This record gives sequence, structure tokens and C-alpha cells, in this order.
Amino acid sequence: TIPGMEADDVMASYAAQFAGRVTLLTQDKDLRQCLSKSTNILADVWWDDGPIGGARVPKYTWLTAQQHTEEMSQKDADGNIIPGTGITPAQWPDYQAIMGDNTDHVRGADGIGKKGAADLLREFGSLDRVIEAAKNDDERIKARHRAALVEFAKTADITKQLVTMRVDLDVPRHTRC
Repeated sequence: TIPGMEADDVMASYAAQFAGRVTLLTQDKDLRQCLSKSTNILADVWWDDGPIGGARVPKYTWLTAQQHTEEMSQKDADGNIIPGTGITPAQWPDYQAIMGDNTDHVRGADGIGKKGAADLLREFGSLDRVIEAAKNDDERIKARHRAALVEFAKTADITKQLVTMRVDLDVPRHTRC
């Protein structure tokens, strides 16, 4: 913990600064932007009957940057679905900004949900390019979405700041065994 800082920002800073492998034990979707070759996150956890006396034991599904970037969902070795988005972890803040985040009370572009936000980012690459295309009446964007994005442009920068994890906090860079 760091006084006055949110846990997800501390975790993101640690993931960005630590030289080794990092596993973030969280199902907080905001932290998908931290996925990298050396950082994975918990995608799902459920309880199953254990091999001894029926004791319940946790089973985990992990999400890597590669799995996240693939467009189609996959299944892990146990048959559990690992959701792919078709966008990179670096695009995740743009994705969350466009679709909004009800959990964190962040309003995105009206009428654009998960699929629409992912489709726009796959097509245009970034929030700035999506908004530019909407302002230029790019016909690859539905007319109702163009209007919503032009309106959203007024608050897009602050919205993106709200959903972007901090990676600059002063966190320990060593571990003890």
C-alpha cells in the first residue's frame, strides 16, 4: 500500500517497474492494461471439490497479454473460457474510455458498448483516431455512434485519465526470499 493511492495504481506501478515476472491476483478489469510478456493477471477463480475429503479448493484461470489480444475467446486446459478482446493491453484505457465503466462510475460514449468499442479500436487503433474519424464523418462508423463520439470528444481526455493506471508510483523494486 501507499497512503492516499489506490491499490490498482500500486499494482500497476509494481508491474511496470519490477524486473521479473509479475502475476496480479485481481479480477479488476482495469489492470488488463498491465498485461505484458512478463505480467499476467487472474481471469477467473472458482471453487471445486478437492481430491481429499471433498474439501473445496480454488481453481484459477490466468490471462496473458497474448490471450487478451486474440480476437476470439479460448479455453484453458480445464475447459474454462479465457476471454479475448482483439485489442492490445495498451489499447485497454481507450477501450474503457469509449465504452465507459459503470463499476467506477465513468461515463463513456453514449450507446457504444464492449463490442462497438473493440471494433472501433481494431479499425482505427486509438481513441484519438476514433474521435478524429467521427468528426470527419467517416462512414465506417455508424451515424449514431459518430454523433455520440463527437459529443464524447469534449470529455474524452479526462475520461481516459480516469481509467488509466498510474505506473509512476515509488514502489519497492526488490524481493526477499
